[in-house]
Amino acid sequence: MAETHSESRPGEALTGYTFTIKGGSTWTLPVALMERLTKANPGKDIPAEIEAAALWSEANPAKRKTAAGMPRFLTGWLNRADPVNIAASIPFPPLPPEDDEGDGIHMPARLLLRRVAP
Repeated sequence: MAETHSESRPGEALTGYTFTIKGGSTWTLPVALMERLTKANPGKDIPAEIEAAALWSEANPAKRKTAAGMPRFLTGWLNRADPVNIAASIPFPPLPPEDDEGDGIHMPARLLLRRVAP
């Protein structure tokens, strides 16, 4: 059975994020480190990036890190992560139901077509 390691102090809270590390054992991300990583990386989807890093570690056994190297690995991973594009996640409002000429084309689309079409 794989041994579990953690760079935590006795009684320190751990997150549910577990990584397979060098030698096949596991390492669980401490809550305190998760909080520091979140604070240092505003605008990034930290849970999604942590999951991606865990999957990468699982899929790349030859490049797995040691327990002592995990904080540095996650810091580097998050430094390279793209910020979340909040604007892309906001849906456009629906087009107004106005059809000024009775042809099924809404007014905002008609204005755009007039700019494009001669």
